[in-house]
Amino acid sequence: ISGHMTEIMQLLNLDLSEDSLMETPHRIAKMYVDEIFYGLDYANFPKITVIENKMKVDEMVTVRDITLTSTCDHHFVTIDGKATVAYIPKDSVIGLS
Repeated sequence: ISGHMTEIMQLLNLDLSEDSLMETPHRIAKMYVDEIFYGLDYANFPKITVIENKMKVDEMVTVRDITLTSTCDHHFVTIDGKATVAYIPKDSVIGLS
């Protein structure tokens, strides 16, 4: 990724010898792997807590305004948003706190 980022920056006629740009290809590669696309690896998915539905809740459970950050696969830019999750529990409820 770092090598390709160097090529892109050169194509943009950026002076990679400038102090502020010298390590930029490496920083971008590290950011992509360690932060922006970290969640693409299934092993890094957030763990979901599932709790037995002892109270036999059978009405819709709704959690609103869940903050999310993702990446637009068309423009390759970071997007922020809010999500709403709603479901009707059966044997278990999901811990969404």
